[in-house]
Amino acid sequence: MGSHVDQQKPKVLIVEDDRDISSVVGLALEDFYDLTIARSADDAILAVRSESFELVLLDWRLGNSCGSEVLNEIESMDAGSRPQVVITSGGNDDSLQEALQTGEVFVLPKPYHLEELALTITRVLKKDQTPNSNSRHRQ
Repeated sequence: MGSHVDQQKPKVLIVEDDRDISSVVGLALEDFYDLTIARSADDAILAVRSESFELVLLDWRLGNSCGSEVLNEIESMDAGSRPQVVITSGGNDDSLQEALQTGEVFVLPKPYHLEELALTITRVLKKDQTPNSNSRHRQ
């Protein structure tokens, strides 16, 4: 007997150095998405180089590094395999403002409610069907 899967879950990479946050977000999303969790910029870069994701949920502040390293790696990818990006805990630093100017990036500032996160992810993943969504695009 083989297993039957009705619909493949979209692959989402969560880049979050706070274990509590990544655990809560993971639990909230695991029924709907195929999740990979990276706790550092280096781990996230390895993940996007080795797997294909539809979306990356990227914490901008990752301990001693910055989400810009991950975003730069994503931006260098072939356009056909480039995932959409949602950035959290952005703030107003120069590197974030530069990132918002260079690519199609959606911003979800922390703190956020899990319902807001789920809605944003849904909108980002369906943006081709709903180009005029209310997501916070390129703030």
